[in-house]
Amino acid sequence: MLRRLKYLGSALIILLFLAHATQRLPSQFILALEQVAEDLRLRAFLPHTVDPRVVIVDIDEASLAAYGQWPWSRTVLADLVNSLFDDYDIQAVGFDLVLAEPEQQQVLDRLRDLVARGEIEAETAQRLEDDLDGDRALAEAMSGRAVVAGFVFNQQQPVMLGPLPDPALALASTNAPRLAVPQPQGYSANIPVITQAAASTGFFDNPAVDGDGIFRRASVVQQQGDGLYVALSLRLLQLALGDLPLAIRTAQRGDDLLLTQLQLGSFLIPLGEQGSVRVPYLGPEGSFPYVSVKDVIEGRIAPEVLQGRMVLVGTTAPGLKDIRATPVDNLMPGVEVHANIIAGILDQRIPVAPDWALAAELLQLLLIGILVLLALQRLEPVYSIFVAISLMAICLGANLLLWQQGLLLPITATLLLIIVLFVFNTSWSLLVENRSRKKLTRTFGQYVPPELVAELADRPETASLAGEAREMTVLFSDVVGFTSLSESLAPEQLSQLMNRLLTPLTEEIHAHRGTIDKYMGDAVMAFWGAPLPEPQHANQAVATALAMCQRVSELSHELAAEGLPPLHLGIGISTGTMAVGNMGSTFRMAYTVMGDAVNLGARLEALTRRYGLDILVSEATQAQASDFVFQEIDQTTVKGKAEPVRVYRPLGRHGAIDEQTLAFATRYTDAVVRGREGASALARTALLALRDDDPHNAPLYTAMAEHFV
Repeated sequence: MLRRLKYLGSALIILLFLAHATQRLPSQFILALEQVAEDLRLRAFLPHTVDPRVVIVDIDEASLAAYGQWPWSRTVLADLVNSLFDDYDIQAVGFDLVLAEPEQQQVLDRLRDLVARGEIEAETAQRLEDDLDGDRALAEAMSGRAVVAGFVFNQQQPVMLGPLPDPALALASTNAPRLAVPQPQGYSANIPVITQAAASTGFFDNPAVDGDGIFRRASVVQQQGDGLYVALSLRLLQLALGDLPLAIRTAQRGDDLLLTQLQLGSFLIPLGEQGSVRVPYLGPEGSFPYVSVKDVIEGRIAPEVLQGRMVLVGTTAPGLKDIRATPVDNLMPGVEVHANIIAGILDQRIPVAPDWALAAELLQLLLIGILVLLALQRLEPVYSIFVAISLMAICLGANLLLWQQGLLLPITATLLLIIVLFVFNTSWSLLVENRSRKKLTRTFGQYVPPELVAELADRPETASLAGEAREMTVLFSDVVGFTSLSESLAPEQLSQLMNRLLTPLTEEIHAHRGTIDKYMGDAVMAFWGAPLPEPQHANQAVATALAMCQRVSELSHELAAEGLPPLHLGIGISTGTMAVGNMGSTFRMAYTVMGDAVNLGARLEALTRRYGLDILVSEATQAQASDFVFQEIDQTTVKGKAEPVRVYRPLGRHGAIDEQTLAFATRYTDAVVRGREGASALARTALLALRDDDPHNAPLYTAMAEHFV
């Protein structure tokens, strides 16, 4: 039987890993480990070279010192563009920034206002406006040149600033709604004069950032309406290579249309989820040449550094630094991410997850799982360890070889499956070997507090799983009105509330040496006197009940602050001879109590609602719980009993009850005695008077007053 359970557990582990691979039961833990594995692979094979084909023109501290704080006058950017093309003959330039507002707009508006009021001549105002119009100067510098203006999409906010540029590709109206690429809500584009002057535009935001904030992937395609837009890096490369044609390749998956590949001339760009590419980093910051804007404008750069190059204008200056966390550098300028994508496309180094990746992973998991199970069942532990390590080494080596070929295949799930199967089977064997010595402790550990488990281990002769009769005390606890409350809560809220409720109740039962029998929704059943004898079982049960009510009262104050209704317990306690032991069927056993006294405890818990009380105890409990003062509540007939039974409630420990409480109890007892002697009217009057004087127990007085009608 145990061996079958071990096989079943191992098979379940394999099925769980297969479910993860198919995304039917994805594990965030495994996904996070896979990201770490991908980062390690990337760092292990970094070229660590400097690629001169893409040069970053840097808005650095020296440039800010020379031209002032950002934003600069657009004439400075115009000078930069003119210098790059006139003095250095670059291929193309892309701006990793957006100019969403006109420059000097307030000054220009003031000039036009002065002209309208006749305080300045229109001709003079026009000359001043021409001198101050840096936007026009920058547009003139861009016009007719290979300049890519950057803009950003907004994935959440439907804010639209500036005119949206023309898309790179127009989509058929039937395909546009089905394409699985980011579809942003808004955008921030350049002012119209810049957008019109630039030869091309490209976005530089990245909605494909992983949940941990690391730039492993970058979006190169986004959709707005029926138009498909491409990233700044791709637009710059397209323009630098002579405005090569751009095409897309798609694949059908259910109702979605997946974008699988971009073709830029002869360059193929494999795409992953949501139109993204895995960034093929060359190394940490500094994998591309950096030159200062100031040095470019002043002509201090050697011509061969920039001539015929692609240029990206970005920033590393403090306060402006566009920092990105990447697998190879936690503080990499965002502009260098674009440069890495360009270099990866040129060298055809973009990693890709092949179409057969899922099938390969499923087959690998299944075969590895079977091999590990066979090894663990047939080999000695030392040889099993060798087999497990060898399989891990083979899988890892094959994965790294495929990675070097540009194929991205998951590895973490396979390695983790080997480890989990090995640990599970080894642990199972150890547990089985030691089960006889620890059987008693394991059996009772789920029922009793840790200190009692320790006593059981030291004195196993005092406890037995076999059924026996003992005098014990049982407690039933339930939350009044919990069903209606649970119907108003979401499943997550209900689960949290149950934990917040049952945890303190269990703590009090354990603190008073009680044994948990079972949880039944919000109800708890516990008993005292087994598995270890407890001479004070009645006192311990009553003390537990009072403590449980106090803990629930404290919890109710917390719930009130959260806008939830308070909770009230109904607790029934009964003492008597009970059958205790491991009872059940061949399919399931439970250590529990049975008998007439147990049934009475359940009936008393239900009776608490009739009297509006938290706790009711039987006459036998009242007689044995000598540490407490009790008030007789009623003589009533309960289900299963032919004769009426006396029920009591605990007022508190001796010497700890205030005089007013005792006075109310005495008045109540006198009223009930009168009613039983036939003076129903007097009893009813006395009870209604008590209801006015002691509103806290009004439900009790009302119920008993109705009894003497």
